[in-house]
Amino acid sequence: MSSNEIFSLGGIAENFSEWSFKLKIEDVPTEVLNKVKLIFMDSLGLIYASRNQEYIKTLKNSFIDYGNFTIPGHKKKLNSSDAILLNGTAIHGEDFDDTFEGTPVHVGSVMVSSIFTASEYYKLKPEQIFLGIVTGAELIC
Repeated sequence: MSSNEIFSLGGIAENFSEWSFKLKIEDVPTEVLNKVKLIFMDSLGLIYASRNQEYIKTLKNSFIDYGNFTIPGHKKKLNSSDAILLNGTAIHGEDFDDTFEGTPVHVGSVMVSSIFTASEYYKLKPEQIFLGIVTGAELIC
């Protein structure tokens, strides 16, 4: 999206929304799609790898409500907001997650934790998951 397109008719949010609504998987460059897949796999691995860390155990024990949403490496499922919080904390907790230099932001801990939970709720296909991460990364970065 060029800067002329962003600042043309309507506001930035309207233009971004229109762009993201029309975005198709075939519009995403292969390099970007490969990076998003790597971020997704890395994030899931980090959730699983940090499952026995004290800060994850403590956070998980603070939740009083369970639900239907998966936390990789844990038997009990959580409600949606707690699942997003725990997964996001697990992704970023050891600080091995992705960084886009110059911003710096960690797309995985924000986007993957949310998309992973949304994918269970809405039964998203892999293509939809990756488009969600692409759109979120574009907005964040």
